[in-house]
Amino acid sequence: MKIISENTYDLIKDKVSKGSDSYIKWLEKKCLPDNLVDFLVNCSFTSITEIGVVRFQTPETIISEHDKNWPNIIKQGYFLFGSAINGDQWAIGYHDNNMPVFILSHDEIDYDGEKNKKEIIKVAKTLDEFIPSAFIYDKLPWDYWEAKKRINKILF
Repeated sequence: MKIISENTYDLIKDKVSKGSDSYIKWLEKKCLPDNLVDFLVNCSFTSITEIGVVRFQTPETIISEHDKNWPNIIKQGYFLFGSAINGDQWAIGYHDNNMPVFILSHDEIDYDGEKNKKEIIKVAKTLDEFIPSAFIYDKLPWDYWEAKKRINKILF
């Protein structure tokens, strides 16, 4: 199953390339779903890229964030791929086949434990909905607290 459609890929294709061998090896060690690895390998941002309120990270930044700052987040079912303008993290929830996107507060996160399940907010049903939304002003929350305010509203 493809994670994003051709239309969504067209929005970012000039900003991405195939990930390096070291990135591919790092991803393989993380035991992520094959379709997520395929997406991450083939849609690696060549530089840190800001689209609206989303700062898409490079493979090098992704590795650093996971290994240094968020070592247990993958075990909890989330893969960080970027940040909001204030540093809150965007994450793919790979435990769900639809690959929904969540925002995690950099202030509220529990780096080691279960608290994350309460402190993470879904902002898109799929990554395929999330990426185009980044191009639309005010479609996505600009940080975790804005997402929390919108929680009772339908985001999509």
